[in-house]
Amino acid sequence: MLQKIQARYELTDYQTRLLKYYLTAFFGETAKLLAIGCLFLDRYPTYLWCVLLFAMIHTATGGAHCRTYLGCLAASAVLFILSIDILPEIEITLLWRIVILGVCILLNYCCGPVMTKERRARFKSEEILAKSTKKALLRVLAVIGCFIIYSCRYPETLPARAGFWIILLDTIQLAVAKIINLIRKEA
Repeated sequence: MLQKIQARYELTDYQTRLLKYYLTAFFGETAKLLAIGCLFLDRYPTYLWCVLLFAMIHTATGGAHCRTYLGCLAASAVLFILSIDILPEIEITLLWRIVILGVCILLNYCCGPVMTKERRARFKSEEILAKSTKKALLRVLAVIGCFIIYSCRYPETLPARAGFWIILLDTIQLAVAKIINLIRKEA
């Protein structure tokens, strides 16, 4: 099928490989999110909210990646179970959540984005990489800022409590990924 698309649209081999990668990633991520979503059928709107929030932040800042599809599926399931089912039971006042989210903004700014070598290589110059990094960090600032406003308006809803944990856990994994990358560079 890809060969037909390549011939019809006169794609280079590189463009065809990129198309294959994007299609594989799209269908793999969709299947993963649907499978995990089965765990949250009674709270599906909250799950979708958390997926959207996570995607907006994680695609901008990157972070740790699993080597296998099953590892990624398990890590993602644990993230959403912790954020939606377990950690929202911990009572944290709105003021402390706002303070912690402010720290998350700073950590995302200082640590992000963490990219794979392959993703970094896609940028044609350091100038383009720097512009892309700045846009990504501004997007994270805007997303977390909007989330803080949402949390002030609806502080005790499950989406506000679960979203807080999504942001916090994603920020923690970003900081850990940054530390691991620094250790690898020194080694």
